[in-house]
Amino acid sequence: MTALDAPTQPRVARWGPARGRVPPRRTPTRVPTAVLLPSAAPSPPTPATSARPRSRRPTRVALVAGALAAGLLTGAALAVLGVGVAPTAAGPDRAAALRAVQRLGIVGPGPQPMDVTFTMDTGSRLPGLGSTITYEAVGTDAATVDLSQVAAADVQVRGSGLTVRIPSAHLATPVLDESSSGVRNQDEGFLAGLFGTGDVNPSDLRSAARSHLNDQAQSLGLSETAQRVAVAAVKAALRPLGITAVDVTVAG
Repeated sequence: MTALDAPTQPRVARWGPARGRVPPRRTPTRVPTAVLLPSAAPSPPTPATSARPRSRRPTRVALVAGALAAGLLTGAALAVLGVGVAPTAAGPDRAAALRAVQRLGIVGPGPQPMDVTFTMDTGSRLPGLGSTITYEAVGTDAATVDLSQVAAADVQVRGSGLTVRIPSAHLATPVLDESSSGVRNQDEGFLAGLFGTGDVNPSDLRSAARSHLNDQAQSLGLSETAQRVAVAAVKAALRPLGITAVDVTVAG
């Protein structure tokens, strides 16, 4: 008799009265239980992950074209307004500055009115034979600076500015207005009229009048005034070129 497998064959009683077959033992079936774990709440979308509309970026050609158009419009506006172009990184244009200064030519404050009264002794030195004349000299005098004489060596670049050397002022010969000038008083010696020694040479009198007018022009500072006018004219001529740092010196 073949041995029965205990887990699979029906059990048979080994003692006591004969009994029927005992049904096999049933193992209770276990139902698996699902455990539900709490799930994390979904996180809100971040700016990096959220959908964004793609912006249309201008191409390089469009950027270059826009920059060129803006530059042209700006240059035209500056030209209309008379605004000069700023000097480049290499420094001001020395040749253009020289031409601008030379084109100024002769500058100055213009003729200034003069009026001076002086006395002049004439005739013999012997007592009674001379005379004293009081003369009023009326005229004009002027001091000028000739900027056309500025040479290339007189214009030097100093960083972003210029140094310009200009000629010294020239005081012109006074112009005597003989219609307004004349003898205001004459004191003759007691013998001058008798011997005719009290007369004055008109040429000598005019020469003395011009000399006194020249002295008055110097005392009034006409030369210094002309220098200030020339310095201001040079700076004004260079400003449209974008040159504002200008040091003007006077030769001599």
